[in-house]
Amino acid sequence: MAKLYSNRGIRFIQALQHRAFTWFWAGQTISTLGDGAFTTALAVVVYQLTKSSLAMGLLLMAQITPEVIFTLIGGAVADRLPRRTVLLASDASRALIVLSIALLGWLNLLHLWHLFAMAILFGITLSFFHPSYRALTPELVPKEHFSSANALTELSIQLGNLLGPALGAGLIALAAGSTAAAFAFDGLTFVISVCSLLIIRSTPPLSQQTPSLAQKRVNLSRQIDIFVVNYPCYENRENTTPPLRRSSQTPWFASVDRPAMGQRRQNQRDSHWAGGAHPDHGSRTPSGRVARRDDCPLCSGERA
Repeated sequence: MAKLYSNRGIRFIQALQHRAFTWFWAGQTISTLGDGAFTTALAVVVYQLTKSSLAMGLLLMAQITPEVIFTLIGGAVADRLPRRTVLLASDASRALIVLSIALLGWLNLLHLWHLFAMAILFGITLSFFHPSYRALTPELVPKEHFSSANALTELSIQLGNLLGPALGAGLIALAAGSTAAAFAFDGLTFVISVCSLLIIRSTPPLSQQTPSLAQKRVNLSRQIDIFVVNYPCYENRENTTPPLRRSSQTPWFASVDRPAMGQRRQNQRDSHWAGGAHPDHGSRTPSGRVARRDDCPLCSGERA
């Protein structure tokens, strides 16, 4: 049970083997913490300015409406432009917006219309952020690590929802009720996210980390060698031509030279055909080919 638990834990963090995804995940995890602090600070500042819960509802509606309207456009942009560039623009824009709100709050110049303008701009940037955020992960990890990447992404969201509001409340309490510190913290997390995306730029794309065509040919040649060694009857033979050799339709891998395997293959043939496996293997047919047996699993592929 302990071993199984350990293996599951390793599979859970497999996506962190990839440097680009690690930086991306770390930056976005920190950013989600700032989002949680931002939500708490927004509720507090709206109550301080209006003493009304209705204003908070209208503010959230002002953010959600443009996000819904522009989501389709954001998805089209994510399909046509580099996703990392779209994320950079979105996070940089939100950093400027939130830091501007923090500065206004610090100077006691913050008004309700500032928050509504911020909410509308936030909704627009989120409509471009979310499609690119989901679509960038497959570019950073191979297909077999998608489940690990999705699990880690969900973990970062849950951590932000759990710890972010607590951080926001703590910063407001330390600032004697001022929300400027919480807004500034959120802006700082966006800056960290932008830095992590800039680091990804220096990481080789996943397509460059996969084996090249030449390497794939070498790997396939090795697999053919292993097959021939395990099934020596497939590679006979004097005065015969394998069915895929020297043909106009011969695939490229059928003519791969395998000189290093020659001696070992010959040893396999000698031990199997020269009477070691069947008494009649030492005889030859009129065409000069080595006699084969129908009941031999190594000979059944091609009979004399």
